[in-house]
Amino acid sequence: MKYGLRVVRFTFIIALFQVLLIEGCMVGPRYARPNVPTTPAYKEEAPGSFKGSDLWQPARPGDQISRGNWWEIFGDPELNKLEDQIAGSN
Repeated sequence: MKYGLRVVRFTFIIALFQVLLIEGCMVGPRYARPNVPTTPAYKEEAPGSFKGSDLWQPARPGDQISRGNWWEIFGDPELNKLEDQIAGSN
């Protein structure tokens, strides 16, 4: 009977120690997300130096340009010949 009582006491002490150890893990208060004012859209204007300049232009995507033999836009026959030589290796 003494052996069973020791096991129960030991189990109780270990369980109590684990509960105290787990409860001691809280580092700080609950996290609260800060309230930061945000704008619905980006409203900054272009710099004054670009407004009257040819350097400031809207983007013009080249989606209509062929994506196949892109090197042909350079009009270089030597480049075309080199590309034909390596076409089988790729």
